[in-house]
Amino acid sequence: MRVETSKARQARLSREENPGVKNATMYLWQRIESSGGKEIYKRIRINKSNNHSEFECYGPHERKYNAFANEWDLFEEFAGKRTIGTGFTDESDEDDDDDWESPLLPEPMPVDEEVFSEPTDLDEEPTEVDEEVSSSADVIETVTLVYGYVPTLGVSSEPSQRNWDWVLKTLGFSSDPAPGVISTNEKYAIARFLSCIIEGTPIPQDLDDFNPRNHAALVDLYDFSRVERISKDLFLFHAPTSSACTWSLGVTPEVVLYVIRYCLTNPMVHTILTISHRLLERGIPFQTLVSYPSHPRDQSISKRFTPQSFRILGHPFTLDDFESAWLQCKAVLTSPPGRAATLHGGLIGRLAREFLGEDAVLEGPSIEVKWGRGNVHKSTQDPRQSYWDDTLTQDEIAVICGTYVLYTGKSQQNMSFF
Repeated sequence: MRVETSKARQARLSREENPGVKNATMYLWQRIESSGGKEIYKRIRINKSNNHSEFECYGPHERKYNAFANEWDLFEEFAGKRTIGTGFTDESDEDDDDDWESPLLPEPMPVDEEVFSEPTDLDEEPTEVDEEVSSSADVIETVTLVYGYVPTLGVSSEPSQRNWDWVLKTLGFSSDPAPGVISTNEKYAIARFLSCIIEGTPIPQDLDDFNPRNHAALVDLYDFSRVERISKDLFLFHAPTSSACTWSLGVTPEVVLYVIRYCLTNPMVHTILTISHRLLERGIPFQTLVSYPSHPRDQSISKRFTPQSFRILGHPFTLDDFESAWLQCKAVLTSPPGRAATLHGGLIGRLAREFLGEDAVLEGPSIEVKWGRGNVHKSTQDPRQSYWDDTLTQDEIAVICGTYVLYTGKSQQNMSFF
C-alpha cells in the first residue's frame, strides 16, 4: 500500500467493493511431489474462459481474493479439510468453518464484511478500472531509469536537430503517451541527451547521472560496494532488505544501473521485493538467490539439447498440434523449478505468467535447489557459501517455446510454431 499509485488505489478499492470473477486472474492449488520426495503446494493459473465454471465448484471458504492483484485462489484445503502430512479430517464441515484460518495465505487486512462476500450474480461484473500497464507509458521515466537522464529542473536547453517523433521512436514508443505534458524545453534536453549517446559525443554533465559533477550523480547517492559481483554476468543485491523474503536479487550487468536508479526513486520505501515486482512487470530477467554452504561437487544443472518433437515437410498444422505443445509447456511451467521461466523475462516470461503468479514466483527458489537441481554461483566474499536459484535447461526452454524438428529430406532445422 505504501508504494501504490492513486490510480492503483482507486482500482483496488473498486475491486474490494465488488470482487469480480470474469476478468480476474484465477489460480487452482494442487499438491505435488518434488524430485526429492517432498510434498509441496503448487499454484496454477487457469484460463479465464473457465473462471465461472471453476469458481462455482468451490464454496465461500475455499476461495481467497486478493484485491491488490485482482486474483482468486481456489483450494478445498482453505476450508480446513486437509493439512500437509495428514488425511482428510472428520471434523471439517463446509458449514462450520467460519473460525478456521488458512495456513497457506496470510490473514487479510480488516475490511467491511461485504468486501469478501460472495457475488450474488456471477454474470454481473463491476465497472472496469484501467489497470497498470506492464510496460512503461512514461517517456521521462524510461529515459531516466534506462539511460540515466537527469531532468533539467528548469535549466534552459538549446533546440535539437532531432524532433520529438525521433525521440519517441528511439525509446520504442509508437506515439506520444502523454501529449502536452512534457515541456518543449524538456523535449529539447531529452533529444540532445539521446543524440549524444547515439553519436558517441560527450553528454552534458547536467543531464547525465553518471557524471560525478551532476547534482544527482549516482556515485554520491548510492554505495556501489553493496553490490556483489559473483560471476562475470551476475551481480547480487543483498539490500535494501525485505522481511518478506530471504533471498538476494541477482541481475545481469545491463540491469544493475536500472535497479539502482529505481531504488533511488524512493529509497525509504523500496526493498528487494518491490524492485523485483517492478522487474517482473517490465519483463526484465533476474534471479532470486539463496545462500547454502558450498560443496566441492556443487554444479549447475546442465543438459545437452535433444529435440523432443518432430514433423515432416508439408505437415498440416491443426489445433491439435498447438494443444499438444501447450500441454508440454504447461507440464514444464507447473513443475517446481518452472518458476525460473517467469524470472527469465521476455517471451518465455510472458508465457510463464499464463500459469504462475508474481507472489508464487517471489517466494524464492523451489525445494529443488536443495537436491542440487538449479543454478549455482560461488560467493566472492565467502568461499564457504554458494548461491542457488532455479534454472531452465535448453530442453525446457525449447518445450516452452514450442520448438520442433522439421525433416526436409536434406537436413534438419529447428522451427517454432508459437
